[in-house]
Amino acid sequence: MSPHPALSLLLIVGLIQFWLMPAIAWVLLKGQRDKAARFWFSGTACYAGTASLFVLQTLLPKVAYLMIGFVLVTMMLALIAEALRQELSSTPTPWGWIALVVIGNAVLLVMLQHYLGDNRMRVVQLGIVSALDLGCCYLLFKC
Repeated sequence: MSPHPALSLLLIVGLIQFWLMPAIAWVLLKGQRDKAARFWFSGTACYAGTASLFVLQTLLPKVAYLMIGFVLVTMMLALIAEALRQELSSTPTPWGWIALVVIGNAVLLVMLQHYLGDNRMRVVQLGIVSALDLGCCYLLFKC
């Protein structure tokens, strides 16, 4: 399957918006970056990776870009939520919970892919990501 011509434009816009602009902001914040900013920019890099995978999906096996993309989305949510949590709270980073959520989601994705197939797996994963979003919001408001 040949890529749609709009994917080239999407790749160029994505490279600028998702990779170049955060990289410039990172360089401009030299000396002013705190721990929360590092988490935020790491989450942004995961988001940029997901967007790049979407553009490059015609070059990759379907299972690879779906699994990696969904895991990157989960990591993005965890990292950005941690950045926001650190701005609101001084408690230590719950690395165990973050690792459990990301690894648990990856294992769940493999199982869903195996038992449900692509289309149903995407719907279930959307529900999982939505639940993670709500969980992140709850934790942020709890701080």
